[in-house]
Amino acid sequence: MYEEYFNHTPQTKMKDFYLNEIAPLGNQKSYKKNDQIDHFPNSKLAIVTEGRLKICIYTKSGLEKILFFLNPGEIYGEESLFYPHIDITPVPLEATTISFIDNEVLQNYLISHPMDYRYLFQSILRKYQISLFQMGDLLKRSPKAQICSALSRLMAQRSTTNSSIDFYELDVYLTHEVIGNIIGCSRVTVTRVLNELKAEGIIDTSNRRIKILDIEALKNLSE
Repeated sequence: MYEEYFNHTPQTKMKDFYLNEIAPLGNQKSYKKNDQIDHFPNSKLAIVTEGRLKICIYTKSGLEKILFFLNPGEIYGEESLFYPHIDITPVPLEATTISFIDNEVLQNYLISHPMDYRYLFQSILRKYQISLFQMGDLLKRSPKAQICSALSRLMAQRSTTNSSIDFYELDVYLTHEVIGNIIGCSRVTVTRVLNELKAEGIIDTSNRRIKILDIEALKNLSE
């Protein structure tokens, strides 16, 4: 369903590029879980080198919408090369280290390595595709279809397969509140739907980890 859009081979190459080639050009700063990242640098690229972030937008009343999760080798701020400011907020989900690279330094590197521009476009297009999928979820007929679609998408983006048992385990901790935030429904609704999916043998949950036990059933419910 989503696998064709989230091919892991080019994604791994992109992460390796940012970690090995670009991150050493910047200044690293470390944050604790939920620390405020004290600046969103309009003229810097930010590379997660350790830990994990969520990228959010907030309303004036404080409501949060999660846009993306970022792991080591993934970036934010790449749009600052083309547009002066986009109002997003990075929030550490655990102890996290970020390398900040001045755009001037990055541009000088890219002048010498023009083919590496493809990694910037790859990151931007990937996030654009995720945003389109999130908007598409709003059109689905039920919260159950929305939640199954979101879980299928997260599975396609980043998942680990147990070698001896046929299931996928999502490598991001998901509370019911976070899932509701992603798709725009209440925590109570998420709890009800996840309990239904567990009763149907489609998923299992433990310590905020979600295991997808019946991948095809989850995909079918997503449509």
